[in-house]
Amino acid sequence: MHRNFVLISMELISNNAEGEYKNAVHDVRTISHIKELISEGHEITFYTAQGSSTGIDWNNFTIAQLQSWGIENPCIFFWKAKC
Repeated sequence: MHRNFVLISMELISNNAEGEYKNAVHDVRTISHIKELISEGHEITFYTAQGSSTGIDWNNFTIAQLQSWGIENPCIFFWKAKC
């Protein structure tokens, strides 16, 4: 059965480096699980608040970061309300 999983925080897949996104280190186990779900045909949607409080546009960086962690063509929504 095909499912769509939603991750509402980048902190679920990385240490997020206290807002220093360029220094964030991904959680290998979590990324591996996400990649496995994608390979099984499931969809993963990411929501992030990156830049919502500072106004900095992290879109291109975040997409490239996810791709460098092995998540190709991520579906990601930016400017989620900060939790």
